[in-house]
Amino acid sequence: MSDDPAAHEAVAATRPRGLLTAAAVTGAEGVALTGFGAWLAYETVVAKASNERVATGSAVYFLVLGPLVLLVAAALWRRRGWASGAALFVQLLAVPVAVSMWQEGFVAGAVPLLAAAAAAAFGLLQPTTRHALGRE
Repeated sequence: MSDDPAAHEAVAATRPRGLLTAAAVTGAEGVALTGFGAWLAYETVVAKASNERVATGSAVYFLVLGPLVLLVAAALWRRRGWASGAALFVQLLAVPVAVSMWQEGFVAGAVPLLAAAAAAAFGLLQPTTRHALGRE
C-alpha cells in the first residue's frame, strides 16, 4: 500500500472482499451458536436431561457466546479495528471444534466449518482488510 492519504481514504471507505468474507463467516458462526443455544435450551425444557445443570449451563453459555460473536461480526462490518483480533480468535477456536467434529464422524459439519474459518482468517489477514480496519 502507498503512503498516499487519498489511497488510504479510498480503501477505508470501502469494504474489501476479505473483510466482507470475514464479517459474513463470523456472522454465520454467531447465528449458528445462538441457534444451537436455543435448541439446547428447548431440549433442556422439553426433554429430561440426565444432568440438568450441565444442560442448562451449556444452553446459557451458547446463548451468551452467540450474540457476542454476532457483535464482533457487526463491528467488522462497521470497520472497527478492535474486531479483527476478536474475529481471528473466533476462527482459531473453530479449528479444534472442526477437528473434534471430524473425529466424531461428523465430516459433513467439520469440512465446511474448517473451510469457512480458513476463509475468514485469510480474509482478515489480507493487507487491504488490515488497511480498511486501520490495523497496518
